Amino acid sequence: MNIKLQHIVFFLIFCPLWLVGQGNNGSNFFHSTWAARHFQPSVKVVEKVLPVGSSSAIISIELDQVVAPVLPTHFGVNTTFRNGPDQHQRSSLYAGKATTLRFPAGSGSNLYFFDGKIPAETAPFVNQKGTVEQVVPISAFGRANLTPDLYAEFVDMINGEGIVVVNYFLARYGMTASGTRADRVKQAADYAAAFVRKMNVELKANIKYWEVGNECYGKWEAGFEMANSAGVLTGREYGEDFRVFAQAMKAVDPSIKVGVVVKDVDDAWNQTVLPEVKDHADFLVVHEYFTTVKDATLNNILGAVGQIELVKNTLEDCVVKYAGKPVGHFPVALTEFNSRGPYNCSMINGLFVAQVLGESIKNQYGLASLWVSEWNWSEADQESKGFLAKTDPEQSDYSARPTYLPYYFYGKCFGDRMVSATSTLGAVKVYASKFSSGHLGVVVVNTSPSTQTFQLKFGHSPYESKCQWYECYSPTVDVSAQGYKKFYVNEQTGTTSGGGPADLDAVLPYQSAITGKSTFALKPYSMVYVVVNPPVATGVNQQESTSGVVCYPNPVRDKLHLAVDAPIHSVELLGMDGQLVMSQRGSLKSLDLSNVPVGFYLLVVNSGNRTQRIKIMKS
Repeated sequence: MNIKLQHIVFFLIFCPLWLVGQGNNGSNFFHSTWAARHFQPSVKVVEKVLPVGSSSAIISIELDQVVAPVLPTHFGVNTTFRNGPDQHQRSSLYAGKATTLRFPAGSGSNLYFFDGKIPAETAPFVNQKGTVEQVVPISAFGRANLTPDLYAEFVDMINGEGIVVVNYFLARYGMTASGTRADRVKQAADYAAAFVRKMNVELKANIKYWEVGNECYGKWEAGFEMANSAGVLTGREYGEDFRVFAQAMKAVDPSIKVGVVVKDVDDAWNQTVLPEVKDHADFLVVHEYFTTVKDATLNNILGAVGQIELVKNTLEDCVVKYAGKPVGHFPVALTEFNSRGPYNCSMINGLFVAQVLGESIKNQYGLASLWVSEWNWSEADQESKGFLAKTDPEQSDYSARPTYLPYYFYGKCFGDRMVSATSTLGAVKVYASKFSSGHLGVVVVNTSPSTQTFQLKFGHSPYESKCQWYECYSPTVDVSAQGYKKFYVNEQTGTTSGGGPADLDAVLPYQSAITGKSTFALKPYSMVYVVVNPPVATGVNQQESTSGVVCYPNPVRDKLHLAVDAPIHSVELLGMDGQLVMSQRGSLKSLDLSNVPVGFYLLVVNSGNRTQRIKIMKS
């Protein structure tokens, strides 16, 4: 094999797909947020004995098939100015759970003035009912508002990431001396640049991700249709204006990434926007609410999860057709998602959000952000899109909704790399991961009205280990009812008629020994979060194992541990160029990689009558 071909072969074998071919600079810059995660088993537990027997579903997990990195930006939530100046008191509800915060609002972003300097005059626009009205600007310094300064402090307080939306529609309704479109756009772009200066220069907030406007294709946005000669906004016009905004904003901070607003379908908006921004946008911004309110039935909500993959594929096709760029050129940020209707505060939406988060990771979105974190209960609509309750007569302010549970338990029980996982039963959904500590995090969702059971298989070897887990559910008789808000975690709940345990941190995990024959029970419409200690192969069929070696942690900082099912004869560590970095012979249980440079390697383990190649990241 010639040396160039050898390099290519090693690169393709070794490097996970999520490390290459993503983004307009050859890499998905959202991956820069990746961090190794280590699981610390709880000392206080409730001991359980898992039964052994047959099950409804077999869940197969391939530990060596990494699907995608798990990023802090996958667990975003819209954190609006309406959350108020006291949000700092709730930092413990966000830290380690909702790790990326979008600000200042949704449609309100197009009315938002970060410095409180409200224009003396604005041009009238036509609302979606066809009525002419005046813009009602929003000052950052309203009495009950979370200000930009407090938002920046809060992001830092929870060690999170920020994403900020600038006011695009000032370019439409803003007034200038000349009245020309060019001057209006420049004025609005300069104002957006001043927002960047406020956050990243004055406050040193290091906000990496910025969006130019919210849902700019929507007739519900103030300024989409103007009452003057500007008329209706077109995709081409927005794309042209986007270039001016991005240039002005990056002149202040060249390190930021600026996202362009696209739609979730292949239509005239995407067809005309993408040619204009193909060399200027850093990522695509898309929103998805899956169904109409009228169609938001239980089955339609749970059946809509597949749209996550569909939207990603649609946008990739649009990029190829209209921007002339390859698949993966632009990372995709799902900056708003949720379901609609009266199931919004129920366990059904909790199951739905758990799957959307899993599908967003699996389909390699750069960011996903729930709409919204804290939101008032609507008596008229019988719903609230907040994952924390507010003004709800059935539960305390800022107590958890079922939609908060996926954020809490992904944060506690999901690793830093998603691995391949499949279920033999369609109603039982699964997402699996590896921690750098070697533990395995698994999310299992029962989307059926019947009790189901499942077993966990890791490769083809028999194994034994220990696990801790949490089960989240509502009472069987009420779980499918519209608007039912009561839920339990490991048989614990609260004293109010809605909601669950007052303190999720106080809920003890279940703990049990586990083998491939151990059976977990899934209540109707429930979800289970399981963490398994590194499985150790065992049993009489060891020689038939194809899993062979489990190494952890991966990524590794110093010592790499090897769990084996046959004696090791030798171990070699190869660089991406195929060159030998380290070689050791004899029976080994660990390797000291503390002096190995940071990077990616291929570990070649010769044991028994076979050779295995394992991808290693040295951090």
